[in-house]
Amino acid sequence: LTDAGEHEVTVTEVPRGGTGAHVRGAGEDLAAGDLVLPAGTLLGPAALGALAGTGVATVQVRRRPVVGVLATGDELVAPGGALERGQIFESNGTHLAATLTELGVEVRGPVVLGDERAAFTSGLDELARGSDLIILTGGVSVGDFDVSRIVLQESADGVFRHVRMQPGKPQGWARWHGVPVLAFPGNPVSTAISFEVFGRPVIDRLLGREAPGGATLAVAGTGWRSPEGRRQFVPVRLTSDDRGRLVATPAHRRGSASHMATSLGGAHALAVVDEETDTVEPGDLVGVRSL
Repeated sequence: LTDAGEHEVTVTEVPRGGTGAHVRGAGEDLAAGDLVLPAGTLLGPAALGALAGTGVATVQVRRRPVVGVLATGDELVAPGGALERGQIFESNGTHLAATLTELGVEVRGPVVLGDERAAFTSGLDELARGSDLIILTGGVSVGDFDVSRIVLQESADGVFRHVRMQPGKPQGWARWHGVPVLAFPGNPVSTAISFEVFGRPVIDRLLGREAPGGATLAVAGTGWRSPEGRRQFVPVRLTSDDRGRLVATPAHRRGSASHMATSLGGAHALAVVDEETDTVEPGDLVGVRSL
């Protein structure tokens, strides 16, 4: 709105909006004393840009927690290996390590140990050195050879309980040489959901950040059964219907079956069904937690 002069400038029109239009005032972005980033913020690209834009070159941060990941079972074979009778591919350690890395944690492992007590104890000793937390999967239920439960109960005052959730009923916790241990069941879906319910809040606390918000609501795309008296977590895919509603459909035909490792690969979220509900009908509203 000028003649583009250099030494003298002629304004040819009054700017729409009046005085101050197109002028960037001091303090428009943040006023003096405003908070740039709250404690617990993960320093990703946007956060770093905000700091740089306010002239901040250094901030105080938390050290990344070091989490050891341990999977147990004589039947476990590394992916790519050859299966013999009675063996399965180990997936829990891979899943947990990748999830923890994504959350900003330094991961040790995954370490895979068999069910022999001395070897398990030795491996746990090694993993505890330098770890802030250990997450293990497998051997936590009531079997006579469930090595995780046996060793942690006898040598680490471990506490093991059955909780009212499905999947993920058997849970345990202990301290091994002072290092907290979370002991999750070994079925893959049980492990993943146990981490979402019990492990992720611990990681959020270690990182000093706020836990994610609660569940949102979605429409059930199909019906399914839920065990009365237990809170059910079902891996689901999320889509939108022609009315713009969020729709949750089980990612696997077996729903929340605890051994269906591939159901997690196609899931966007977990549908959460309360303890009082035994049947979900198509069109019912269900809570969903993002994965």
